[in-house]
Amino acid sequence: MRGSPLLRALLAFGLLLLLALPIARLTRAPATAAPPPAPAERAPAGEIQLALTFTVQPTQLRVRHLGREIWATVPTGLDLEQTVSVPFPAEGVDLEFEAKFPAGAPLAALRVRLTDPTGGKHEQTCWGRGEIDEVLTFP
Repeated sequence: MRGSPLLRALLAFGLLLLLALPIARLTRAPATAAPPPAPAERAPAGEIQLALTFTVQPTQLRVRHLGREIWATVPTGLDLEQTVSVPFPAEGVDLEFEAKFPAGAPLAALRVRLTDPTGGKHEQTCWGRGEIDEVLTFP
C-alpha cells in the first residue's frame, strides 16, 4: 500500500468541504423581502336567485350568509323563490339553510337551486328529520 489511508481520507474530506462553499451559495434563497400581501377585496354584492323545493312543507325557514339572516319566512307551499343580495366572490358563497318541520313529519329533503349574478346555475340537496340545519357551498 502506498501512502496513509488516514491522510487520503483527510484529503478527500478537505476537498468536499471546499466544494461545499460554492454549493451553499448556489442553493441559498435570495435575501429579498417578500412584498406584503394585497388587501383582500370584498366582492361586490350581487343579486342571486334562490329556488327551494321541499318534500314536506316546513313550518319555518331561515337562510343565513356569514351568520347574518338574509331571508326568513313561514312557507305556504312546497316551492319557494326569492332574490337576495349577497357578495358572490369567484371562490363561491356559503349559505346556511335552517328549516323546521312539523312533529312526526317523515324524512324531508330540501333542494336548493341557485342562480348566481353571472347567470350560472347551481343545485344542491340536503336531508333531515324534524329539522334541517345545513351549510351549503355554491362555487
